[in-house]
Amino acid sequence: MPRERRLPLTGNPGGSDRIGHKAAEQFQRDAFGEALQLFAAAAYHGTLTSEAERAAAVAVDAVERNRMRPDAGLWELDDRWWTQSRLSVVCAACGAWRRRCRAARGRAVPRPLPR
Repeated sequence: MPRERRLPLTGNPGGSDRIGHKAAEQFQRDAFGEALQLFAAAAYHGTLTSEAERAAAVAVDAVERNRMRPDAGLWELDDRWWTQSRLSVVCAACGAWRRRCRAARGRAVPRPLPR
């Protein structure tokens, strides 16, 4: 991806126009959280494939390895402790917990969750 650079345009109030992409150099926790929420929903409904389960394990591992690292968030801003990023991961964890509870009540066949 090309590196980010400024354009000679006005942009939105308080912002500026840029071209390029900083995502290749950033950790965006919320992207993992959003994906994990989808995996948790699929597991809850019994439609999580083994390939998706492996992808979820990779995402969980990335979040775990970077748990003490601030992130750039979806908007590719400066690295900080963005609330939305952290909440997206918490929501995914809650979804996974709902799946476990549902399985415990006998409404779904339990499968081990990714680490």
